[in-house]
Amino acid sequence: WVLKCHACNRVTAEIGRMFCPKCGNGGTLRRVSVTVDGNGIVQTASRPRISVRGTR
Repeated sequence: WVLKCHACNRVTAEIGRMFCPKCGNGGTLRRVSVTVDGNGIVQTASRPRISVRGTR
């Protein structure tokens, strides 16, 4: 897992972060899955699932 800012699309591997390291926005970091293919290229999920649990 990594954190991806949905404001500026910056990816960081520091899971404990509260603020984006690039733009400084708080609450915009979302946890997304990461896969590594056979060539060693790291790919993040382009559309992370946003949980609606507890909103009703």
